[in-house]
Amino acid sequence: MFRRWFYFSRFLEGLSEEQIEEIALYWRFPDPLPEPLSWGTSELDRLDRKSLIRRWEESEREISRIMRETAERSADEYKFYLRHGHWPRSHEDSALFVPNPSGSS
Repeated sequence: MFRRWFYFSRFLEGLSEEQIEEIALYWRFPDPLPEPLSWGTSELDRLDRKSLIRRWEESEREISRIMRETAERSADEYKFYLRHGHWPRSHEDSALFVPNPSGSS
């Protein structure tokens, strides 16, 4: 699992925000895939073993938390989360939601 996380994290470092959003929302990868980062150019390449394992464990916890939180969320709410780093607190909190034309909630 650690190696998978490590290589995938390095892969993500080489992508644009738009490409990462496509992967996160639709599991669509860029075509063609970008070349892997050269060894030594990734932030991860400069970390010691202990720091890498700590990052991996933090990532595993974060993924578990997000999976629990997203279980009942809509695609629009998930897009909002990816853009803003938090879940919308109300329909007014997100530009993704269209206000009710009658003015009532």
